[in-house]
Amino acid sequence: MVGKVQLVSGMADWTAHSITQDADSWKQYLTTASRLYKYNFDDQLLIYAQKPDAEACASMELWNNTMHRWVKRGAKGIALLRQRDGGRPYLTYVFDVADTRPVRGAREPRLWKMGEEYLPAVLEMLKGQYGTDNSGSLGKCLMEAVEHAVEKALPEYLQDLAYDRGSRHGAVQDSPVRGKDGRSPEAYFREVLCASVQYTVLTRCGLDGEEYLEPDRLGGIRAFSDPAALHHLGNA
Repeated sequence: MVGKVQLVSGMADWTAHSITQDADSWKQYLTTASRLYKYNFDDQLLIYAQKPDAEACASMELWNNTMHRWVKRGAKGIALLRQRDGGRPYLTYVFDVADTRPVRGAREPRLWKMGEEYLPAVLEMLKGQYGTDNSGSLGKCLMEAVEHAVEKALPEYLQDLAYDRGSRHGAVQDSPVRGKDGRSPEAYFREVLCASVQYTVLTRCGLDGEEYLEPDRLGGIRAFSDPAALHHLGNA
């Protein structure tokens, strides 16, 4: 078991490094993450590493007992890292819906997709929640809504970032996020975070993020190759 834990931990480290090499690699991860928004970053990373086309993941117990879907014979579980109370790591496994089959009384997982019939209600909700202009396209409204959401949540994540910087002697040059063009690490963090969330939300709603984001908006992901920096971004 110790060997398997080390293997999965190494897989997570390697995947974290690989998805920060360029914008395309990061987009591929974000596409998977857009379907798995109920999982935290560490879990999303491992699911992406083992089954990037996963749509809905759950434990065997949930599939069998709650959804009445049997995991197919020979299906390979997706390993996730967990820690016991004493801090000792162990593995747990989830399975994608594609690796299950329905039995009597089975429940179908609701995999929501954006449809034209929902558009008026969604635009009205975005206007009420974020003050967006609902006379525009869904894509533009989502871009604007994400900007509002990021600005609202940003102070909490910048506080975490500042704490991490402080633990590294408080110097900007020692920050886990390095700015570019003379901008502060905080400004750089905000830019990449906003673009990443926009791409994720657009993708989840069936839109092409390439049509709404400038080509270099996600190029800054290369600055997050440091594990601490990436986890700040991923958690946010």
